[in-house]
Amino acid sequence: MEEILNKISLKRANWIFLIDASKSMTGKKIEQVKKYMLEITEKLAKKSHDDMIDIMVRVIKYDSSPTWIVGDIENGVNINDLSYDWENLTTGGMGNTALAIEECMKSLNTKYLGLRSQKPVVVLLSDINTSDKDALSESIEKLKKTFNVQGNKEKVIRVAIDLDITNRDALESFASEGYFCDENIKLIFGTEDFSFFNNLFPPRDLIIPPYPLVDENDSEPQVIIADNNDSSDWDW
Repeated sequence: MEEILNKISLKRANWIFLIDASKSMTGKKIEQVKKYMLEITEKLAKKSHDDMIDIMVRVIKYDSSPTWIVGDIENGVNINDLSYDWENLTTGGMGNTALAIEECMKSLNTKYLGLRSQKPVVVLLSDINTSDKDALSESIEKLKKTFNVQGNKEKVIRVAIDLDITNRDALESFASEGYFCDENIKLIFGTEDFSFFNNLFPPRDLIIPPYPLVDENDSEPQVIIADNNDSSDWDW
């Protein structure tokens, strides 16, 4: 009976991390990234255990070109099976965030994420030191339109991690907006700020039964939100 209940209550969440490993990230920034990835994956593992959520993780490391270092386009890695040593992250070359976003979008398909899953979360860790601002803007706009059938509801949650950079405009452009602590904010957080974390998941009582990202008839994607009167939850 317990096994059956676990299957009923288990729900899939997909998190994709885009890690800038270009030369400009050498030193303090990449060390911040290493520490952040260790802490966020520990929090994801605990969340998976406590709320019985099947959390799948993918990670792209990029400089001039993107490389999948955890999972791939078709398959994420269960957070409980994640064994990557973040100390292995090294830097070098020019950064191309636009290409990394384009590569990420290849995995944003219900065939790979699962029909019955929460809205995917894409986390960007970058100083966004790029000379091709037009390509970056174009890729961000494409990302915003993923799963967005009607054009009025964004289906991919985009979180930007602030590495104490001056290119705030690029972070603002990438990040989604969310209703948090009674105000609408951009989802931009420091490397030690995890106050947003639990708000990226629906309350536990919404996890049974699972709610699909899109329904089986490929109609309008279903938006997963909590009660709009509950200010502790994201209101999209």
